[in-house]
Amino acid sequence: MRFHPQTLAKTITYIGCLAPGDYGLFWDDDGTMPWKEFYWALQQESDLAFVRIATLHELEYLGLVVPFVVDGRMLRLRESCRIAPYPPVTPPRRLYYGCLRRSYHHVQEHGLASRHRKYLAMTSKKELAELIAKRRDPRPVPVEIQAAKAHEAGIPFRKAGEHLYLVENLPAEYILFPLSTPRIKGQSNRGERKEHDRHSAAPLGTSGSYQLDIEHLQGTQAKSRAAGKRAGKRDKTESWKRGSRGLRDKRGI
Repeated sequence: MRFHPQTLAKTITYIGCLAPGDYGLFWDDDGTMPWKEFYWALQQESDLAFVRIATLHELEYLGLVVPFVVDGRMLRLRESCRIAPYPPVTPPRRLYYGCLRRSYHHVQEHGLASRHRKYLAMTSKKELAELIAKRRDPRPVPVEIQAAKAHEAGIPFRKAGEHLYLVENLPAEYILFPLSTPRIKGQSNRGERKEHDRHSAAPLGTSGSYQLDIEHLQGTQAKSRAAGKRAGKRDKTESWKRGSRGLRDKRGI
């Protein structure tokens, strides 16, 4: 281990249980958190990027107990370390969320909704929102959440840290998207694709000209060679016939 085991156990406990919101982490109501989310957060801390599930097992083997255990693909809080439910609060006027590029157009049409967890995390600091999103997308699109307006419309917000807020879903009408639409890798406008295909298939030439491709040239050369062979045969045949006629004429003299 790169840390002293006791120091590592205390650091993991601090991130996972004492101040998870500072790292964009939160626990579900049943006391679970996906291991991969905790792992991604550690990967952004250069001193802790070496931590794996085996590291937690090593700490337990050394008698250094952290407040949660690995349960399949999840982390599960020990019964003695349960965290109180996140309280409902009145959110600040605006919050921020890092939108993944592959989900951007879907969010524009349908808003935000968590697929695998009960809550979505958004923050009062734009930098933290981008940091969280960069765990899954190197270039996320930050969007602004009209949190106060959404709260007034009856959408509940919960506080999970100094700058971290949770919401179950959020309609698109409360999301402010950037003026310029981000270009998403692997997607392009249908008209642009047709135009690209048209130009690729038929390159432009100069007026009054035509283009020869290699197949055309090869076909022309093949025909020329065949015609040359036939002409050579005719010349040889005619020469032989002339020679035969000359020989007969001599015999007849």
